[in-house]
Amino acid sequence: MTYWSSLDVGISEFVDRVLRECEEEREMRALFRERGLDLRWLVEKVAGHFGVDSESLKSGSKVPTIAKARALVCYLGVRKVGLTEASIAKEIGISPSAVSRAILRGSKVIQDHDIEGQFLKCQ
Repeated sequence: MTYWSSLDVGISEFVDRVLRECEEEREMRALFRERGLDLRWLVEKVAGHFGVDSESLKSGSKVPTIAKARALVCYLGVRKVGLTEASIAKEIGISPSAVSRAILRGSKVIQDHDIEGQFLKCQ
């Protein structure tokens, strides 16, 4: 096997993995839609986890717990559930650019606390 043919195999494996991951995400999003799990459901679930009222996520509060919960809603809503930044912005009363910034903070919350699976179980 030459260098170039081994490179082609590596690229092929990468493409297969990416396509498989995209399909898994598409199936997960379809499952959320089938079960009627939407942004309101996500807001309630995240607010409950952090022990805050769901309305407080719409307040613009900078209290650390509320800000973390809001960031997590943005991250999970866009990256995992497949909602648009605009729909999240409208629901929680912040700008779409604020949603973009919150997604970055939300990904850090997920990494720091290893809690993604808790919010994405379709029960």
